[in-house]
Amino acid sequence: MTTSVQVHQKYKPFWLNTFTTASLAAVANVAIYYGTAALSLFQTELVVSSLGSPIPVGLVAMASVTSILIAAGLKQLLARFTSNHQRWFLLISLLVLASSFVAPLTIPGASISMKASLSAMHIVGGVIAITRLNR
Repeated sequence: MTTSVQVHQKYKPFWLNTFTTASLAAVANVAIYYGTAALSLFQTELVVSSLGSPIPVGLVAMASVTSILIAAGLKQLLARFTSNHQRWFLLISLLVLASSFVAPLTIPGASISMKASLSAMHIVGGVIAITRLNR
């Protein structure tokens, strides 16, 4: 006799949720990048001293995907080793998100609108990560 196990739609495989979350964060942040650049709010020509060049759109997408992958790894570790992993993930994610604002706010020569645009990217990435991974 053969039995089949049906997985409820709410519980997608973790790798699929991670992939869709990373894709969503990258697309959203690239949209913010191009939108604010089109409105002349983002200084695409400003050379960032730590990079030695302007911030390219590829770096925005790569940083979005990388941060989601790190968050997903943290989520898996917390789920394995703690009893209340959702609360711990939320707490750690909010602390990391708050500390991530240091980088865009300290870019020398950046306008207030560019700092706000970069901070918006951090907020969007953080909200997407927290809401989609903390299920």
